[in-house]
Amino acid sequence: MIFIFNHTALIILKAASVDLEPGYVLALFFFIGLLVFRAYVQYQKELSQELGADVSDYELKDVHRIRQSADEILNTKNSYYARLSSEGKVKFQKRLQGVLANKTFYAKEGLKLTDEMTVLAASAFVQISFGLSRGILMEFDKIYIYPDLFFNKLLDRNLKGSTSPLGIIRFSWKHLEHGFARDDDGINLALHELAHAFKITVETDDSMDVGIFDALKDLQIIGGEVRSQVLKGKTEVLRKYAAVNDHEFFACAVEVFFENPEELKADQPKLFSALINVLEQDPSNRIDDYAAPEVRRKFNFKHEIAIKPDGHYSFMQWMMVIGLVIILVPIFMIKLHADSSPVPTLLFVITVLTLGVIRYYRKLVVSGYTSPGIFIVFLLLGWFPLIGGPALVMNFLIPVYSTTEYVAIKNADYIGDHEYEAIPIDADDAHYVIDGNVYGEIKKCNGHCLLEVRSHYGVFGLEVIDDYSVIQVSEKDSSYTPMQ
Repeated sequence: MIFIFNHTALIILKAASVDLEPGYVLALFFFIGLLVFRAYVQYQKELSQELGADVSDYELKDVHRIRQSADEILNTKNSYYARLSSEGKVKFQKRLQGVLANKTFYAKEGLKLTDEMTVLAASAFVQISFGLSRGILMEFDKIYIYPDLFFNKLLDRNLKGSTSPLGIIRFSWKHLEHGFARDDDGINLALHELAHAFKITVETDDSMDVGIFDALKDLQIIGGEVRSQVLKGKTEVLRKYAAVNDHEFFACAVEVFFENPEELKADQPKLFSALINVLEQDPSNRIDDYAAPEVRRKFNFKHEIAIKPDGHYSFMQWMMVIGLVIILVPIFMIKLHADSSPVPTLLFVITVLTLGVIRYYRKLVVSGYTSPGIFIVFLLLGWFPLIGGPALVMNFLIPVYSTTEYVAIKNADYIGDHEYEAIPIDADDAHYVIDGNVYGEIKKCNGHCLLEVRSHYGVFGLEVIDDYSVIQVSEKDSSYTPMQ
């Protein structure tokens, strides 16, 4: 899309004979586009508010503010968090910050969004994935919170909560709050819906650990037996609703797993062990931050790479490594630089870096994964070479239109490293870096020659000089008309 836009804009500029480097105009279009996009986002937020939704739009300062109050909220409202060690709480809060930064919370039907609502809802994301080496459920980024039961048009009935594969989770605040307030009844709405989201993610996300996928399949086999017991009334550790289907069974089992682990372990030891294998934590182990016994996984190279600690951020390290390689490979840089004036080139650099900020600032900085300083290093050494480099290659290889310019030259000087510089008569003209052959031709002219500069503007609006030639002119011709 960007390629088509740039290509079209350059052709229009050429047709209109605009006496301005295309890089200026394309950068201007880009930043106008940013303003339009920002205005659209603000409009959508205001529209949501008019429709009765209070929307979270957390910046870094907001996330830090919420984190300061989160410890008190969770210590009093979430017993899972309250039992963690100091180190465990630090880990929990770090992951909580990532959830707050990457999810959007909507308070619906006149409900006013509070820090307690967002913290408790976000804590369920952290709790269910606390034993895993990385946070998951990244695709579920819209959280709707209603005051009480809400009507679902598809099912044509009122619900306490729902989870959509489209990435939307809905909660009744009344029932969500009750679920955390009563932590021993085996019913927790937030964990129930997050269990649905977890199962959907494991079954549809190819980057998930293959071992978790296999562990979930094993659990479903065990679940078939336990569901039969529930239907026959042979066990009461799980409520009747668990027998509806596989999805509701897993969700109900997760609720009991966290709220009544000892009871579930005693009544259904196989199911309890299977849940440990899936979630990689043991809620009955309250001494050691719910650490699970070592879980053996089937090795799969692709998936093992994907699940290293904080694996969903490992791209950052890889981009910096690849970016450094691109910078250090000399052949990559040969003639890929743009020959535009400094300002359009600087605007190109700023545009690429701005795209990086838009793409990763919230994910990396607001989420607490890295500091602003490291983020800047990532932009300069990782993002810019990896994105700007190929863009310069495209700009070099894909001409949109070509130009030819004649510049009156008075002399040429050696500037080092087998390169020479052509010095124009007009001080306002640019100095051109030339090779030895062109340098020799200029010296033969004795200050009476034109430098024919053939260049093209690439798809990103930057000028690339293709070739030079020297045209000798008559010494008496003050207009420097090329000799025929």
